[in-house]
Amino acid sequence: WRVVEAVAQARVPIIKLVHAATGVPMDVSFDIDSGLRTGRLINALLRAMPPLRPLILVLKHFLLQRRLNETFTGGIGSFMLQLMVVSFLQMRHRTDCATGVRCAPNLGSLLLEFFELYGRDFNYGVTGISVRHAGSYFQKRARGWLYPQRPALLAIENPSDPSFDVGKNSYQVSTAKRAFQHAHASLLVAATQRGAAGAAGAAAARARLL
Repeated sequence: WRVVEAVAQARVPIIKLVHAATGVPMDVSFDIDSGLRTGRLINALLRAMPPLRPLILVLKHFLLQRRLNETFTGGIGSFMLQLMVVSFLQMRHRTDCATGVRCAPNLGSLLLEFFELYGRDFNYGVTGISVRHAGSYFQKRARGWLYPQRPALLAIENPSDPSFDVGKNSYQVSTAKRAFQHAHASLLVAATQRGAAGAAGAAAARARLL
């Protein structure tokens, strides 16, 4: 193992390590049991929501490529991203039930809809997210989670500690929002072009979009 950094100023102090042989990064904390509760919660959600794991993996890599994946540098950390995806899937399921239209999950469509929601439609300045009790939205101001210095932060309730806003330190969320918006527009253009090209677009289908 190789120690990369000790992040002492974080809410939960951690040591960042990298496995020397594989290059796999890891965060280690001590005397904190909230991680165990969070792990059990996420594992239960992964079992209940099959699209959750692949969406998280793709989006985590998407943020990593743009250096927006670490909370201590203002990015969207793993837990915050997981809650964003869970909320998205909860709301989509609610919409499917309300409309009576239920389609087999298509990961490409779900990814596009995620980018559309958090890149274009979601009101970061007003609305907060809760994934408890099948998911809901709430007014940030009513919870005291509207910060004058950074009004566009994404407020997300910690399901294990509803008094804590998981997103309050992710000050680069506006940059992530623009990245989601750009990804949504790029994917729409690419899908339209490939659909029009038909068989001629098969070779281009292997090209990277994001």
